[in-house]
Amino acid sequence: MEPPRQERGDCWKEHLVYPQTAQNKEKQWLFVVNLDGLKQRIRVEVCMNDGQECNVIKGFAENYKTSCKQKFIYRELLAVGSNGNIIKDQFRFPSSCCCHIRNTGDPTVRLGLGSDLRSFNRTSTIVSKTRWRQ
Repeated sequence: MEPPRQERGDCWKEHLVYPQTAQNKEKQWLFVVNLDGLKQRIRVEVCMNDGQECNVIKGFAENYKTSCKQKFIYRELLAVGSNGNIIKDQFRFPSSCCCHIRNTGDPTVRLGLGSDLRSFNRTSTIVSKTRWRQ
């Protein structure tokens, strides 16, 4: 039986997984316990375009770049430890896809100040003096 899936365009896919092995916080690969009466299911959301431009807000604004970024979360599962005993451990799984926005232009232009910071400093000084006189 195919696990249920949910998609959001080209951005991400969500589905349920029953991991057989997983990597814990110490970067050790362990066998995950899955028996007839005990199936450990995890919901994962995989970023389909990790590192590429976000389709949802493509062309966001001038001097801004967007990029999809995969996020992860740790989930506690039962696994077979190095001594053969069943243990609880935390394992890393993809949890969501988010869109990072980065300004690629000159921040002084974005603030309407141009590239000459001296005019900003003079304006700030004048405003401060005016406020004190009132």
